[in-house]
Amino acid sequence: SSGINAEYTYKTERSASIASTTNKKPMPKEYSLFIFSHTNRMRVYCHWLCNHAYFGNVVLLCIMVSSAMLAAEDPLNSNSERNKILNYFDYFFTTIFTIECLFKIVAYGFILHTGSFCRSGFNLLDLLVWL
Repeated sequence: SSGINAEYTYKTERSASIASTTNKKPMPKEYSLFIFSHTNRMRVYCHWLCNHAYFGNVVLLCIMVSSAMLAAEDPLNSNSERNKILNYFDYFFTTIFTIECLFKIVAYGFILHTGSFCRSGFNLLDLLVWL
């Protein structure tokens, strides 16, 4: 009788922790881009994808790799072979980040309503870096 609840286990703590970390951002009921209703299949899929754990992790991995490649560029010789190769990777990552923004804009709308893409500071930071 040490005052510890007999029902308490690490497994129950872990499952409670997992349940609390799956905070899915709700999809706004308003139309996205004046085209996609909240029941539109493409918008529902974009919302599901944007809230998937792998989506966020892949985007973060791309950000880290893109940053490392940016640091690997040769600032003294802009026409070096290394910079030419890294430039192709730059196109690839710009495409990935553009697709990410488009998915989020379709899922949440752009600016006009609460919960839209531009109402999030992190998304605005994404746009700033992307531009």
